[in-house]
Amino acid sequence: DWTPTRQAEASNLADYATACGAETLVLVPANRSSWPTNSERQDNLRFALNEIKPILQSRGLIGLIEPLGFRTCSLRSKKEAAEAVAAVDGQSVFRLVHDTFHHTLAGETCLFCELTGLVHISSVNDPTFWIYPDRFLAGSDNGSQIQALLDGGYAGPFSFELVEEVHSLDDLAGALAASIDFIRRGLSSSK
Repeated sequence: DWTPTRQAEASNLADYATACGAETLVLVPANRSSWPTNSERQDNLRFALNEIKPILQSRGLIGLIEPLGFRTCSLRSKKEAAEAVAAVDGQSVFRLVHDTFHHTLAGETCLFCELTGLVHISSVNDPTFWIYPDRFLAGSDNGSQIQALLDGGYAGPFSFELVEEVHSLDDLAGALAASIDFIRRGLSSSK
């Protein structure tokens, strides 16, 4: 929902990002139990993107839109996000976040490599259990998604979901190293 409060929050966050030297700002949709009709939800998305577009442009920021894949999310798929970006002529201002877990959860097959600006690597072992603590580092399907993104021309950054559950690991450096090694092995075996 785009409100005057949301606009002020977006402006303040964009100012903060600019002051920190950031080049991008991740835009995460709301997640709640009920939404208006599908067309109304998509209209709301386009309206919000149209409103945030000048905020980002005036600060030289790229908005990274992260569809969450959950059925309860206001933006579930990258397809919807890509269509909304095109509808607001936002290709110079917006990119997509490809989260390996959310991609699997949404059941998407299209990767939108040309519109992707960031890849979040999250475990995708079993999307039927969409909230569990081991989903934040590399899992079984990461290698095939990463390889497909690279094969599709993606050359941008990759990141891990470093949420509280990951920060509190006793051996965070070891867990990250193991995840990176897991991904490297998966990529080298797919060649």
